[in-house]
Parts: sequence; structure tokens; C-alpha cells
Amino acid sequence: MSYVGVPPFGQTVRTITEVTATAGQTAFTPSGGYLPGYVDVSLNGIALSSADFTATNGTTVTLAAAAAVGDEFRCVAYWPVSLTDTYRKGETDTLLAAKQPLSNNLTTYAATGIGFRNRIINGDMRIDQRNAGASQTPTTDDTYNVDRWAAGINVASKFSMQQNTADAPTTQGFTACVKITSLSAYSVAAGDVAVYKQTIEGNNIADLAWGTASAKAVTLSFWVRSSLTGTFGGTLMNSAQNRAYPFTYTISAANTWEQKTVNIAGDTSGTWLTTNGAGIKLGFQLGVGSTFTGTAGSWSASNYWGATGATNLIATNGATFYITGVQLEAGSVASPFERRDYGRELIMCQRYYEKSFDTETAPSNGANLTSFSVAGYSVGLATNRLSIGTTVQFAVRKRAAPTITRYGNSAGELAWLAANGTVLSFSTNISYGAVNQNNFTFGQQVIDGTAIFCMGHWAASAEL
Repeated sequence: MSYVGVPPFGQTVRTITEVTATAGQTAFTPSGGYLPGYVDVSLNGIALSSADFTATNGTTVTLAAAAAVGDEFRCVAYWPVSLTDTYRKGETDTLLAAKQPLSNNLTTYAATGIGFRNRIINGDMRIDQRNAGASQTPTTDDTYNVDRWAAGINVASKFSMQQNTADAPTTQGFTACVKITSLSAYSVAAGDVAVYKQTIEGNNIADLAWGTASAKAVTLSFWVRSSLTGTFGGTLMNSAQNRAYPFTYTISAANTWEQKTVNIAGDTSGTWLTTNGAGIKLGFQLGVGSTFTGTAGSWSASNYWGATGATNLIATNGATFYITGVQLEAGSVASPFERRDYGRELIMCQRYYEKSFDTETAPSNGANLTSFSVAGYSVGLATNRLSIGTTVQFAVRKRAAPTITRYGNSAGELAWLAANGTVLSFSTNISYGAVNQNNFTFGQQVIDGTAIFCMGHWAASAEL
């Protein structure tokens, strides 16, 4: 390649201008100009010598002979690059940060890792260890539905709740949702509360720095569908239930899946646990009276379970409410739902609830006093043939020492078996020893020394 008049620079960049000439055209203007003496010019692919053009003013290249219509003019301009124009990595990072800060969500990824953006566990409602898809009508507070989700109520039997796969928004990648159905046209009183909720462990919200001047904003997103339309509500609340943020969202079309997003400023006041206690309580309003509702969109030193003026689902007999894809993340932008693999999500659920039954089998007792469901734990007779006992190790370390529930025959009695597997008797006379986050022990004294196995099932709950 030839350079006109002056040798090339050691370090250069170049700009290229290509133009289709008009009849008789002699003057051409290269894009970005040029440095006199540092241009290559060609016409129809043939390089021109310095006698064939003039390029001295930095803006225009003039041909000695006029071009014909359709001729292809090409100009390559060369520019020097000095090493003083480069930057060290740290200087470059500083310049980039000043010119174009990283997005809120990318900052979140760096701080928390991509593996746990969503503070909600089982937000896609696909794990249901307790009920295996069966319906529940809650009569007491903290009746659990799918894993980690529960009814928060002080009024009984006002709605049913059930894992649902037939109506899930599969086009959005969700295979399950929860369906809530109002069981009457209930007139909600001032002191009534009915919500669908999840309590997030404090260990999982420590980075939000709530209760300090550095409190981070969060974004709540979810997919929802209802037979009703209008303004619906919910809340975020601390463990002491003296800090609350009521929020609202609008369902525009009946019986249609819609995604909703709620932006929430971090709370700079109050006490927010960052231990294995209750960190944040998230509730979706189903029927909340005026005593426990407040103005949406701001923090309040109150026990608010919903927003003033929001729709009370349980006031309409047969009204339905579906929800899935619930995500709560740091930042002010709703990112796509974080899809964790099933095994990891199950492990996260088992920190709060585990059972000896298969994952898809709901815990239950046997059909009668002489039968029980598939055997769970089994322990052998001690060498003195007078007592038996064992330690049951949990698959996942629990949030706290759990409550153990025993399952056996229809009375909840465990089966005592002989060596050949014959059931000798059923008994509830079990002595439980230590129960901790890792395991529990139990034993039974055998009077006649003939029983050598004890069989039954268990469930361990360490919910918040």
C-alpha cells in the first residue's frame, strides 16, 4: 500500500469512505476528514498516484480527471495513535463507570451472585411436599400449602388453596401455580385478616441493609390471574409486625394471566432480623379489614396486612385467584424469573420441612388400626433385647430444631415387628431424645424382648 508524501505512523487507525460518483464529479468529501499526506485514493479498485488527485485541506479530495457516472471512489485515511492515548485497566474501569454505570441488576448480580437473586423459595409453586396437590381449607393460621407458602388468617374456612398444574401459564415457562377459591360471600370485618404469604429467613435478606441508612430498594414481580378485576393488594412486613409497606397492583382482564411488578424502597427504619428468624413477611391480600390496612406505596410503623381499598377476594363467593412466578430481588428492575433446578429448590425447601415419605407422597397415617403406609424409618433391637432406638439423620440441616410429627396406623401408632416381619403391636409409646438441626433420636423399651423392628414415618417442620 502506498502513502502519499509521508511514511506511515507506527500505530494507526483508519477510516474508509466509499462513494458512487455522479457524471463529471471531481470533489469528494471523506467521512471524518483526513490528515494531509496520509490518504490512499482509488477509483474502481485502481490505486491513484499523487498526480491523479489533490488532498491538502483535510476535508476534500479532488480528482485531476472527472469521474464518470457510476465510478466507485474509495478513500482510506490514516490517523496516528499515541501510547499516551491508552489507559491502564483501573483508569478504563473508572472512565467506563463515569460514562455508563452498570445497571442496577448487574450490580445486584455482582453483590449476591446469579444463583440467588430471588429471595422467594418455591416461587413457581412446583414443590408440594405436604399435600402432593391436594386442596386445603385453612382453619388455623399458618396452614401450609405448597412448600414455604401458607395461609395467614384469623378467620377460618373462608377460602381453599391448592397446587394447580392444569391452569398454569405454561407459555411463560411455569408448570404449576396455586389456585385460591373463595368459599362464600363473606363480609370482611374491621379486624379480619386473610392473606397468602411467605416468610423469608433473615439470613437471606442481610445484604438489603434494611433498618439502616443504606437500605436497598427491592422489586417484587409475579404472575397472577383472577376471576375478578380491579385493584388488589399485599404487604411487606418485618418480624415484629410494626413496620409495613402496603402495595397495590391492578388486574385488568378477568381469567387472564398478567405479570405484575411492584417497586419498593428499602426501609431505613425499624428492626429487620438478619438471623435464622423471620426477615421479611410477604403477603398477598385475600380479605383484610380496615384495622389492618393502610395507604399503599409507603412505609408505616404499623401492622398492615394489606392496602386500603384493595379487592377482598373472599367477599365474592366462588371468586378465584391464581399466582405463580413470585420473585423478590434487590434493585429497581424486575429481571426474568430465576429458574433454579428442581433438586436445588427442593433442598432449599427441606431446610424448613422434610419428611420420610417420597417427595410426591403426602404424609398420612394408615387406613385403619392394623395398617400403615409404606414403611419409613426402621430400627433394630439393642443387644440386651430390652430396648430399641435409633438416630434419624436429616437430608438437609434445618433452620432450627424442628417439630417432629409421627405417622403410623390410623391412630398414629408405630408398628412393632418380629424378625419375620410380622406386626406384633402398634404403640405411641415412643421416647424422643434430642431433636436438633441435624437429626433426632427416639427409642422404645421392649418388655418381652420379641420385637426387633419399629417402623413408621415422620415429618420435621422448622418453618418460620
